[in-house]
Amino acid sequence: MLDALPSVKTPDDIFGVTAVAFVDDSLYVLTAAGGRDVGDPAYDNAILRAGPLGEVSQVVNVTALNYQSPPLARLRDVRADVEGGVPFGMTAAIRTEDDDRSSAAGVAARAVAAGH
Repeated sequence: MLDALPSVKTPDDIFGVTAVAFVDDSLYVLTAAGGRDVGDPAYDNAILRAGPLGEVSQVVNVTALNYQSPPLARLRDVRADVEGGVPFGMTAAIRTEDDDRSSAAGVAARAVAAGH
């Protein structure tokens, strides 16, 4: 369904898609390819949305989010040497009409930030 998703192979690890979730007719993909932390901001960690017709858009740039507002765990862990984070999972949430904080970007950003 999706081509050319970012990935990076190092001697120690392989980075790329780390999680997927379906919400209604959309597929959400969490990437962890390193981005600016490995020298290429074009591959920043992100959550992408793929619609039913295959259209792909970025919901949130996770690397930028973590630079702007580092998660508490990142601030307290002196061993954390990847400032943009290494996201490893996400969860889908059901949007309700009463929850104005439940936009796709807001839900995605909170889910990823909470996982660090």
